[in-house]
This record gives sequence, C-alpha cells and structure tokens, in this order.
Amino acid sequence: MPKPTVQRVHSARSLTRAQYDSMCVRAALVSRQLPTTSLPGQVVFSSGHPGQPLAFTQLSSYGATYGGLGLVKTSRRTWQVLRRSGIPVPQSQAFAPGAQSSAAAYAQRVGFPAVVSSLSGVHRRTAYDVATFKGEFVAVAERVDDQVLVHSTVPGELLRFMVQGEQVLAVTGKGHRGAIEPEDLDPSLLQLAVDAVQAIPGLDTAAVTISTRRFTDTDVRRKALVERVMRSPHLRDYAGGSTRAALRLADKLVQATAQNLGVELPPPTSPVVVRLRFTGVPDPEAFTPPLSAMITDLRNTTPLQGLTTMTDGAELHLKSTAAQIGFIITRAILGFDDAAAYMVQTMPSARIG
Repeated sequence: MPKPTVQRVHSARSLTRAQYDSMCVRAALVSRQLPTTSLPGQVVFSSGHPGQPLAFTQLSSYGATYGGLGLVKTSRRTWQVLRRSGIPVPQSQAFAPGAQSSAAAYAQRVGFPAVVSSLSGVHRRTAYDVATFKGEFVAVAERVDDQVLVHSTVPGELLRFMVQGEQVLAVTGKGHRGAIEPEDLDPSLLQLAVDAVQAIPGLDTAAVTISTRRFTDTDVRRKALVERVMRSPHLRDYAGGSTRAALRLADKLVQATAQNLGVELPPPTSPVVVRLRFTGVPDPEAFTPPLSAMITDLRNTTPLQGLTTMTDGAELHLKSTAAQIGFIITRAILGFDDAAAYMVQTMPSARIG
C-alpha cells in the first residue's frame, strides 16, 4: 500500500510578508476576544467600547501618502522633510546609469563607505572604497530603469526599528543573530527612531533604518544617520520567520495602539470560540468546499457547526487557536482560485445573539 502523503497547510514561510503580518495581527485580535472586520488591505476591530474603535491598516506595501507627501522607502524627498526637523540624514545625489566616474568622485567626497541603490531602495549595495565602487554601481545600474542613488552612511551597525506612536516595539540588525532588545540600546538612539516617525505628517507606525557606529553610542545625532522611514514594518523582519515571535509582536502592536487611545483590552485567551462570516463571495458554491477542506486539515480546529452557505458567502462556528483563525481569515480573503471573500467578520461566540 502506498504511503499516504501529508500536505502542509501552511508555514511561517509559505505566506508572503503582507499575508503573514495580516495573519499575526488578526490572531492577536482574536486572542483578546475582540470582534474584527477584515477587508482587503485592512484589519479593523472594535474595542467593545461604544464609539471607540481601534483600526489598523494591513502591513503591506511600501508606497503611501501622508499629508499630501508621497513617500517611498529610500526617498530624498523624505530626507528633506526629516532634515527640516533636525533629523540627521545621508548626503545624497542621483546619477545616470552611465555616470560611473562622476558618481565615484561624489562617493569620495562624502566619504566611504557609500551606499549605491535604486531610487526606491529595493536594490542596495555598499562600497567600501574606490576599487569596489565601480562594480557595485554597475550591478545596481543594470537593474534599474532610471537613476542610481549614491548616499553617505555610517560604518558600523545598521539597525531597523519598529516604531508605534512614542514607543519602539522591536529592533533588528543586519548581521545580528538573535533578537536585539530595545533596552539594550542607548535611549537616545531609540528617541531618534521615534523622532523620525513623528517628523512625517500623519505617520504613526513605521520601520526606521538607522546606521550608527555602535548601538550603545550616545549623542547619536552626531554619530548616526536615519536612512529609511518605511510605513510597513513587516513583522517577519523582526521575528526571524517565527510565528510565535510574530504573534507576540503583533500583540504588542495591538496593546500599544490601545494604550495610545486609552482603551483597556481584555487579556488574551487561547483557544477561542468564534463565528466567522464570509461575505461578498461571487460564487459561494465554489468557495465553500475548498474552505471546508482546508479547515478540516487544520490541527487544533473543531467546527462546532457545519459551514453554512449563504447567498453571498458562508458562516462558520468553530473552536480553534487564535493563530489558526487568523490564518483562515487571511486565506479566505486571498481566495481559492477565483472564489474569495471580500469581507470576513470575526465575532466572539459569546457576543452573538
């Protein structure tokens, strides 16, 4: 008899970063018995206090507009805004892909190491001297359609901070193994990350990349540069691909938002019993079978009532872990082939009449 194959339903690395982040945030909300409503690109939940909703925008793409200011990951325009607020930022200049000599001369003027990147920051290389600069410049120029950006940096540590309001929730560092705890860093470095976010109108939660000589340095405004401010602090960047670590971080994100709004959250509990309502489904008959099969394959998940098909979707009453419920919601919005839910409502069973 042939050995049966076991199909893994999902893992920390089987989802994109945005899907993974969304799952973790939803799971953190569900674990606190908070009813959620999920639309494509959004996670919105009620605190249980009338007129006091808490809301998140799904941590996904990098491009955004705040206060009429267009921002991208590595933006000279963003650096101009930060500089006006006294935030130390790199010196930079954009060059045509064929202007290697002029770019090398500029890199010598601002000092090595120098960073060569695309204007968006997607492609980034560091040159440590003139001898290596040409190769790095050519490597980036071959991958871009427009200009190549050359900017100064600080030799030493490259750290990325997740900032929520006035708090640094997590820190990760290039080349570092294991977590970097915010309390391990000099307080002035943490404050610099917070100041960088607050300097941009309308920005509240963001990832801030800072280059510094040592992460215990004081007087960081002379010894550090804010290289990037990104509106999307992907949880996976700070969790090493670990679902457990990402869920802890997502819960900190939820708690920080509630604290900023003065809302008291219930303690997290697991497992939980919820009703899931999937709506906006163009073809419920095609959507329900694969959703039901996926739920059957999930561990620690017990349907308390069969999946009920409605005219525009389906409803399910089940008991499961918060992480699995978050995954079910995320997967339903992603869809099965062409069958997907436009909205998923997550409601604690105790609050359903």
